Parts: sequence; C-alpha cells; structure tokens
Amino acid sequence: MMGSMGLRERVSAYLKTAIVLICVCLLLSVAAIAGARELSSDGYLWITDGAGNNVPVVIEGVVQTSSGTGWAYAPETNTLTLNNCALEHIVGDGMGEVHLVIIGEVSIIRSDDYSPIEFYGRLSWDEEEDEDVYIPGSVVITGDSTARLICENVAPNSGGAGIYGRDGITISGELYVKATGGWAGLGSNEDAAITITGKPTVIAENQADYYWNEDCDWNAPIWAHYIQIDGGTITCNILGDVFNNVIPSSITAGGGDGGSSVTITGGTVNAPDGIRSTGDNAGVIITGGIVNAPWDRVTPAPVDGSGETVTDPAVGRTVLVINGSGSGSYKPGTVVPITANAPVEGKVFDKWLVYGGGSVANVNASSTTFTVPIVGSSFTLMASYKNAPVTTPSGTDSGDKTTTPSGTNPSTTVTKPGKVTVKSVKAAKKKVTVKWKKLAAAQKVTKYQVQYRIKGKKWQTKYIKAAAAKKSSLVIKKLKKGKKYQFRVRAYKTVGGKKYYGAWSKVKTSGTVK
Repeated sequence: MMGSMGLRERVSAYLKTAIVLICVCLLLSVAAIAGARELSSDGYLWITDGAGNNVPVVIEGVVQTSSGTGWAYAPETNTLTLNNCALEHIVGDGMGEVHLVIIGEVSIIRSDDYSPIEFYGRLSWDEEEDEDVYIPGSVVITGDSTARLICENVAPNSGGAGIYGRDGITISGELYVKATGGWAGLGSNEDAAITITGKPTVIAENQADYYWNEDCDWNAPIWAHYIQIDGGTITCNILGDVFNNVIPSSITAGGGDGGSSVTITGGTVNAPDGIRSTGDNAGVIITGGIVNAPWDRVTPAPVDGSGETVTDPAVGRTVLVINGSGSGSYKPGTVVPITANAPVEGKVFDKWLVYGGGSVANVNASSTTFTVPIVGSSFTLMASYKNAPVTTPSGTDSGDKTTTPSGTNPSTTVTKPGKVTVKSVKAAKKKVTVKWKKLAAAQKVTKYQVQYRIKGKKWQTKYIKAAAAKKSSLVIKKLKKGKKYQFRVRAYKTVGGKKYYGAWSKVKTSGTVK
C-alpha cells in the first residue's frame, strides 16, 4: 500500500512538471509571435533573379521562399538582405515598410516599363472593421561604405523609375546608390517623402526624353511630394534630349492641395538643373549643407529656418579671422585654411571661437580649416589664448611645486607658496570681512588674492581683489543684501617678473549679508 502511494506521488509530480514545461513553451511561443512583425494578409513580395526566374517570397502574407542566391528575407523584421548578387526585379505590394540591406555590390537591371525596385500600397480587407484598410508600400535602404546598389532601367522611353516607393523611400548609412529610370531616378507619389540621411553617395538620373506632361511636372532625377536631405553627397543628372524645350528640374517636389517641400539640412546637393517645389504651400527650405544649383532655377526662392531668404551660393560670404589669418570672401562649401597668430609671452593657443555658423575642422588646432556654410552672409572666427602652463619637475608635492624661472640658471628653482587657510568670513551690512592665516615669512609671499562669488554662481574673475602681503584680512564692500558669498584665498610670489601661485584655500561661505 505504501509502495503504491509512493508511485502515485511520483507520477503526480512528473505530470505537474510536464504541465509547467508545456505552459512555459506556450508562453515563449506566444511571446515570439507577439514580437514578430505581422504581415498583411494581402501582402506580396516577388524577386526576379538574374536568370529571369520569378521567385515568390510572400503571397497573401505567407512566406513562400525565405532565401535564394545572394538574398534572404526575414519576415519578423520585414528585412530583405541582398549580398553580392545580380537581379532583374524586386516588387512588393502591401508589404508595409520593407528594410533593404545591401552587402557588397548589388545590381538590378531592367529593360521595360517597370522599375528595378518598386513597392506599392494596397487596400486590404479588415474583417473586424468590415472595411478596406490601406497598407502602405515603402522601402528603407541601408548599407555600409563597402556596399553598392545599382538600379537601372535601360529601356528607351521607359515609364519606370530607378527605385520607386509609392509611400516613401529612405536611404541611409554610407552606401553608394545609383538609380536610373525614365520619369525619375528616385520616385515616389504625392503625400509621400524621399529622405536621404547619414553619409550615402547617391546618383539619381532620369531620361529627359520621357515625360508625363509637357510642363515636366512629373519628371526629375528625384521626385516626391516631400524631399528631405540631411547628409551624404547627392548628384542629379538628366539624360537624353530635351522635350518641348522644357528642362525638368534636378529635384522636384510635386504639389497638391496639401503643399510640397524640399528641405535640405545637411550634405552636399549637386542639382545642375535647379530645384523646384510646386503646388499650394510649396517651399524650398535650406538650413545647412552645401547646395550647388543655379539659383534662378530654385523655385520658390529658398528660405532658411527663420524664413529669411538664402543668398545665392555664387555670392561670396565674408569670413573674418580675428587674431589670425584666413579672412576673405568665399563661396559656400569653400574649405578655408585658417592659422592663429603666434601667442605673446606667457600665453599659448587655446581654441577657435566661431560666431555666425559654420564648422572648424579642429577647434583645438592653431592651424586648421573652416568650411563656409550656405546659410548666413558673414562669419567670424577668433583665435583665443590661455596662460602658458608652468613647467614642474616630476616628484614635487602638488601644494609646493617648484619651477625654473626663465632667464635664470637652470639649477635655480622657485618654490611656490603653500596653501592658505581661511580662518573666518563674517557678514555685516553690505560687506563681508574675510580673515586668513598668514604664511611663514620664509615663503616670501608677494601678495594674497581673495576671490568671491554669490553662492551657487560661477566665479567672476573681475571680483578678484589683491591684498598686501603684510595683511591677513580684507573687507569686501558693496555686496548684495540677503545673499550669501563664497570665498577662497591664495598667495603668490613674484620672481624675475613672473608670478608663481600657490593652491587655493578651501571654499568658505559667509552668512547672509545684511
């Protein structure tokens, strides 16, 4: 009977353990499913490989093939990775935002009216809401400095773009991208944005002999409703013959009732045929970067972040260098060599101070360069200096350091005064009396310095007072009523015309000034 009971207890324990394990597995599975990106039930993704084979990757939201020669698809992050491969076509429909990662050299070449890379939006039926829900189609392209993506539509009069994202294109990272198409190199639709950020090199080209209309409103190397450039080097080329004597712009933000805009905040933009934003509330906003474009073909007139008109880059900007060389008039993007003047005795170069914008390659180098920005008309650079450091032999105490004064025998050293002790700081009506313990006469103190400030504020050097060495107290007058002040004292001695300072005392705080 006892043996039977023991067996039942062991079996019961095993069953409980098994149930717990099953529950844990179910929870992990649920967590994994929750963490994965849910694809639209109407989402499609196809790849045409270099041999012309059409490979279904996703059909109706279900993954059919997750990898092939030179490519792999991860549904949990909606990421398609291309690795040193040659393809003919990538098309997505209702896939949401697809992340395209480029490794090595990837080429996608077409010779018909389709774009080498194209992503579309799609209406998907939502059973719970009992209505159609729009699933966008956009692409984010990334890669490092070794990655190259070549997308070309080589068909004459092609209606395809080099890269098309119905609901947006983002290019980031440091990769090289070349996109050549019929109506656009990089193309999107109204209410969508093309964004370039990071440090990519982007070549966008379109064929000038293909037009949606005679005004070329829908033709440009880069075309979208909103265009945002924040970094990299972007070059726009128009290929082929001019149609109807109308030259399309290098960059066009297509208009609509909601307006359109081209915004440049960084990078270098080469737009030899201009920049245009059309429709209501159109705008070209430039707050940084370098823009190489004919200013009479930038419409509407570009403005900066405050609404001020940005001056034509062909007009020189004034650069004034104080305490150094390099002043002059320079076009935006010019890299100007600047050099600080030699410091006076007892001083060394500290850093460059920049006023009005722009960037110095190395603010701590006396000889460096300054890149002239596009926003602004004048810039001031000032070389600043600080006290030269005192040469201190190794092995001496920090509170009693020694040095060799210039113009003396190298074997002669100077001992700095010791650290001062503040005895008291007593507040009275609009004044404070500070007392300290005098250092020994053998230290040959020239003067004591008293420095003070309102408690919690920065030390103000203009408030430094010097007291004769024979004194051991000082009254500071005309202080603010109701405030507390902090004090510190140090001694210095003068040898060979040079001052040698001791360490500051501990900071001591007064009572409230009456």
